Amino acid sequence: MKCEEIGSMMIDYIDNSLDRTQRELVESHVATCERCLDELKDFQQILNNMDSGKMEQPDESLRINFYHMLHGELNKLGMEKDKPVASKIYKFSSFYKIAAGIMLFIAGSLTGALMFKNTGNGNTELTDLKAEMQNMKEMVMLSMLKEESPSQRIQAVSYSDDLAEPDITVL
Repeated sequence: MKCEEIGSMMIDYIDNSLDRTQRELVESHVATCERCLDELKDFQQILNNMDSGKMEQPDESLRINFYHMLHGELNKLGMEKDKPVASKIYKFSSFYKIAAGIMLFIAGSLTGALMFKNTGNGNTELTDLKAEMQNMKEMVMLSMLKEESPSQRIQAVSYSDDLAEPDITVL
């Protein structure tokens, strides 16, 4: 087995989560490969150091310094001690929310008015295109009716259902 394959199985080997055949493969490879044996020992040492390490706890001076800094910032903002900070911030933020909503409404209205103004010419063009498309459908249907194939003539008749206002020639 290659060293890369063994390397990917080493953590599982240390955790005893490999099945018996894989475990034997790792052990036989490590017995013959010095590099993999060193890597296995390094993994074991790292995991042992992680298990034996104690959790560091911050001392009480960190908490005291935080609260001193917080009170200093509140004093800079001119916050009164009897009113909660959240209510003062909320009072100002609701004003800004209302102002932003009004500005968005005005901007949207202006944008809509500009877009509606510019689409006035497009409306007539769209109507012209629809009329031209109707004429094209009628021409295609009439040409299909002149075909010799009965299936194409039947298909042309079914196209007549799609026409909203067929003219006399089509009927």
